[in-house]
Amino acid sequence: MNTVVLIPSYKPDIQLVKIVSQLNTHFKVLVVNDGSGEEYTPIFEQVKAFADVVSHEKNKGKGSALKTGIAYIKQNYLDCKYFITADSDGQHKVEDIIRVSQKLEQGDKIVLSTRLLSKDIPFRSKFGNSLSRFIYTMLTGHYFIDNQSGLRGFSIDQADWLLTVKGNHYDYELNVLYHADRQGIPIGVLEIEAIYLDGNSSSHFNPVKDTLRIYRQLFKAAMGSLISLVFLQALIFALSFTIGYDYFFVTVTSAGILSVVFNAIITNLFVLKNITCKDYGKVLLRTVIRFGVYTAFLCLPYFFFQAMPLVVSFNLSFILLIIPEYLFVKLFYKIKRKK
Repeated sequence: MNTVVLIPSYKPDIQLVKIVSQLNTHFKVLVVNDGSGEEYTPIFEQVKAFADVVSHEKNKGKGSALKTGIAYIKQNYLDCKYFITADSDGQHKVEDIIRVSQKLEQGDKIVLSTRLLSKDIPFRSKFGNSLSRFIYTMLTGHYFIDNQSGLRGFSIDQADWLLTVKGNHYDYELNVLYHADRQGIPIGVLEIEAIYLDGNSSSHFNPVKDTLRIYRQLFKAAMGSLISLVFLQALIFALSFTIGYDYFFVTVTSAGILSVVFNAIITNLFVLKNITCKDYGKVLLRTVIRFGVYTAFLCLPYFFFQAMPLVVSFNLSFILLIIPEYLFVKLFYKIKRKK
């Protein structure tokens, strides 16, 4: 078996035993017990009949459990070509896990399963996914109908950089997508059915605490672009008040060019410093070009509405950037799905 299914698990129920017993006939299975406690030892003893089990003495979080599992796979399963991460609560069908495996064998380096979110899903899951879609699209320009699914597939040659991604909790999974996007690694998408047993009551996701943690890490990862956007607006204000608003064409254009240069420097020094990839130059260039497009959109209001106060133009610039981009990539995704 050249494919390993990695399952991080914290305080599981009998669903874990069921899923590993079904997967055992198709894949090698590795379960990471993320400090569940002695009362869950009987469940993990049952799991050992169908899977290898490694354990954390204390609970460290899903991201930490995933990284422990990836490191274990890399060191101990030398014939492994692919690994698939899945949840322990029965949300993922064996048939869908097999489909992820097949997509990897067809050549995809990363496969993200996206759940078809119906009206019957729990509110906290629906709200979290909607907010995540919007923020992720704004920061990356890449629209996923669901970017929080735990069912994902990876080629083993992705393991090294996956182990360097920050985040020890639920934030790790979104950070992985962000860094894959930044490296230009194509992410294959596979639609699956969303299963929520008992209203997803077995989930250990804290809607407030974990959501804040996810976006804190994501905004930190995107800090280069965010700082550059603030730098752009500050330059426009400073140059306009110093040179004069009558010369808006010179001030806005100069601010745009300087902010793109600033973005290239800060991206090179801080944002991409922990990313290891063969085409580093192309990744940096792609990031800077994307920010350049952002800058062009942000500057538009100053040219079209130069008679308005700077503060009004400032607000309009973000409206022109955020709303059209989100709607455009969402529409593009739907058109692509129908093909």
